[in-house]
Amino acid sequence: MYCPHCLAGTYSFKVNFRNRIIKVKVASNELTFELNGDNGISILVQGEAYELLPNTPLKVN
Repeated sequence: MYCPHCLAGTYSFKVNFRNRIIKVKVASNELTFELNGDNGISILVQGEAYELLPNTPLKVN
């Protein structure tokens, strides 16, 4: 489970999901997702649904 108060600093990584790259940035106060590609996808973050659109950062607190 994501624990924002347990994190010092930030880190980021990329995930290849269904031949699309999702960039994920984790900070102490938010998560940021960015999708490369042509079509959006639905994602779940801690049980909540979000629509991730191409080249549009999605910030989740």
